[in-house]
Amino acid sequence: MEWRRNLFDWEQTHLKKLLEEVHNLCPILEKVDRSIWIKDLSHGYSVSLAYRILRGGWGDDWSGMFNFFWRIKALPSAQLTAWRLLGNKIATKVNLLRCRVAVRNGLCSFCGEKEEEYFHLFFDCRLSWLTWNICYAWLGIMTVVPFHAFSHFL
Repeated sequence: MEWRRNLFDWEQTHLKKLLEEVHNLCPILEKVDRSIWIKDLSHGYSVSLAYRILRGGWGDDWSGMFNFFWRIKALPSAQLTAWRLLGNKIATKVNLLRCRVAVRNGLCSFCGEKEEEYFHLFFDCRLSWLTWNICYAWLGIMTVVPFHAFSHFL
């Protein structure tokens, strides 16, 4: 097999397992390939059902929220960031460590006080909270400040 780039160590491990599984398999030339949908045989295959299954834990309750992000008038990069944020697909230090990417530590790059996971980075960090407040003031939006926001300054 040829790859466009060198594989990471964890990818090498997956490749080795794959090759071990298919090593003793022999294709049957007399049979035609076919796909089998085993999730819901009563109604057959539907793209929307497959998408919901692949989406996993987000479930139907989130579908309205995700549709909302693609309809709003915002830059595509902002829409994509919001989409990735809801799915916890932002490259935070916690997510990078989970993917075995070498980072110095898992602490927030802004405050250095808590682990850098998506909720802390975008909503709980004292510096991100100050940034949100500057944005709210710039847009002329009045907000109610949650109590935990004051704990950073006490």
